[in-house]
Amino acid sequence: MSVGKRKHVDNDQNSDTQIIVKEVQTLDPNVTSNEIEEWITECDKDCETYQELDDDQIVSTVLEHDGEEHVNDDCDCEEDEPPTRISHTDAKNAFDIALQYIEQNPSSTPMDVLWINKWRDTAAKSRISSAKQKSITDFFSK
Repeated sequence: MSVGKRKHVDNDQNSDTQIIVKEVQTLDPNVTSNEIEEWITECDKDCETYQELDDDQIVSTVLEHDGEEHVNDDCDCEEDEPPTRISHTDAKNAFDIALQYIEQNPSSTPMDVLWINKWRDTAAKSRISSAKQKSITDFFSK
């Protein structure tokens, strides 16, 4: 990697690190910037995908794996299983519980209550319209 490109990458990383340091210190002012930078460095080193590569190594790695599909072995989900669909009734019941929770929570706002009400009403309307018996003419094309 050329010196100019390396300096640009280092500047980007330092900028990102400084942003992270500022954000963490707003949450806990007792944490020093050195501790945060050390934590970031250790997190990167622990990551199994972390490698410092120059341009040639990156190009050869991409060309080496070009066209191959990569399977994530860490995924616990089965790709053959379709996602579970939540029924309109279950959704309405969940929104009823959420509405009770929001109403009893002192930090909730009226907009929170309105938002949950809107989605509860949507689920209820969907439940009714899906349960409505279709007309026989609905089954014939015009």
